[in-house]
Amino acid sequence: MKDMTGGIAGEKHAAIYATSEDAEHWEFAKPAKAYSREVRWDDGTTVLQGSLQRPQLLMQNGVPTHLFAATADEPGGFHGMTKSWNMVLPLA
Repeated sequence: MKDMTGGIAGEKHAAIYATSEDAEHWEFAKPAKAYSREVRWDDGTTVLQGSLQRPQLLMQNGVPTHLFAATADEPGGFHGMTKSWNMVLPLA
């Protein structure tokens, strides 16, 4: 889920990972942050994406190898974005 304030993951709008047996009582992973909105491009530069959401994993032989996500270019959120797209991030 998305950490809207950053109070759980330590980063506003980062993804957090939690599990529940009953969808009522939740337990956060340690660490709780599942992934950051900060993306490192092939040229080594890093950019804080305006959003990085709707995650999907590509599984190969039972192992996650790539993260697919919807993203936008404005680090302040959707209000100032000029572009949005889907991206794929290889998992190291």
